[in-house]
Amino acid sequence: VSTEVPAPDAYGLRLIVGRKLYTSSVRTIESPTIAALAAEPVLLVNPADRDKLGFKEGESVRVHTVTGTANVGLRMRSDESMPRGLALVWHDPESGAATLLLDAGKPAQDIRIDRVEATS
Repeated sequence: VSTEVPAPDAYGLRLIVGRKLYTSSVRTIESPTIAALAAEPVLLVNPADRDKLGFKEGESVRVHTVTGTANVGLRMRSDESMPRGLALVWHDPESGAATLLLDAGKPAQDIRIDRVEATS
């Protein structure tokens, strides 16, 4: 396993994964006192990155690994506190998004984001 981290490409974002105390697990969402604390499975990016890529706040997107090994549908949210060039997915065992997008054999994972096409 190589520990050399490649430079990110000009078209994608570097994926990072965070953890929250409350996920969308059944125990959390069925508890009236903590259900509102559950982290929605979203892709969190800097607003400048969102605008550069041509997306709107809250838009549904499809996130792909640059190698094409996985893709996941998420809602895009933006936050000024996110560093530019990075995209955050909360680790949530119920949605599995982070698990699908990460490659344990790589020191870094780059992603591409596509618009979800509307169906008629």
